[in-house]
Amino acid sequence: MIILKCDNKLKITDDIANEFIKYMSKYSNLYEELAQTIYKELTENIDNPIILDLGSGPGLINNEIKKILNKSIILSLDASPEMLKKAHKSRNKAFEQKINGILSISENIPIKANTIDILVSRFSLSYWNKPEKAFSEIHRIIKPNGKIILEVLNKKFPKWKLFLIKIHMSLKFAGKEVIKYHIDAYKNAYHFDKIKSLLESNGFKIIKKEFKEKDWKIKIIALKI
Repeated sequence: MIILKCDNKLKITDDIANEFIKYMSKYSNLYEELAQTIYKELTENIDNPIILDLGSGPGLINNEIKKILNKSIILSLDASPEMLKKAHKSRNKAFEQKINGILSISENIPIKANTIDILVSRFSLSYWNKPEKAFSEIHRIIKPNGKIILEVLNKKFPKWKLFLIKIHMSLKFAGKEVIKYHIDAYKNAYHFDKIKSLLESNGFKIIKKEFKEKDWKIKIIALKI
């Protein structure tokens, strides 16, 4: 496991990391769906696609990717050392999977230029301190004609529905810190037009989008141009 030092780390303890894994593991279908999207969006028959999971958390998508892209190389970048440790421990040895953990932030990605075939980021945008710089970094490391798959919290999601989500999470026995983390993320949610502007100003073209005006999330697939 590769661990690179970073000054800006999320303060997630071992207990909180376990709470995240316990709750997020209940929704494996979301990771299965995202893995299928990654598979479909590989533009060429690449033998060993290099995939970056930006804001990977405990790496729950890794096993789903390996089920359909067994020879893929997955890089898991997160700002929390505890999350990366959990990702390393939870790897599926049946797939001979190696967790390549990178301890860093979106604005500073220690990867060579033109390396990544597909980058996926699931709800981490709310925590990027400098999104312009982050998208510039992402453009640098993605190969020509490579893609970025973003799932982003929707700023237009009604507050009353957010309250219902909080109740739902409580009924599902999500830990207090996990609930706070998810609800607080909406404070920094994004409008579609803002995401579009960030992508286009940093050399990406949106080729697919999935959302309705007041959906809880926005899904975007963009091509490096």
